[in-house]
Amino acid sequence: MVVETAGQNVGECLENFEVQFPGIKEELCVGQGELDGPYSIYINSTNLYTIRLAKPVKENDELAIQFIGGG
Repeated sequence: MVVETAGQNVGECLENFEVQFPGIKEELCVGQGELDGPYSIYINSTNLYTIRLAKPVKENDELAIQFIGGG
């Protein structure tokens, strides 16, 4: 699924996702300043591993959220 959103940084983009998809921040385990759960965020295909929500994004950047489960 592709969704367009806007924001100056990853956190603002997630806030806008929350408006479109209520509850997504809780599902993604958005903690104090970072994503803290079984998901990884990629910006333009680059895995950010420990993503800080303050990480700036530019117009036309592509954010991808991927579940990273083990087993």
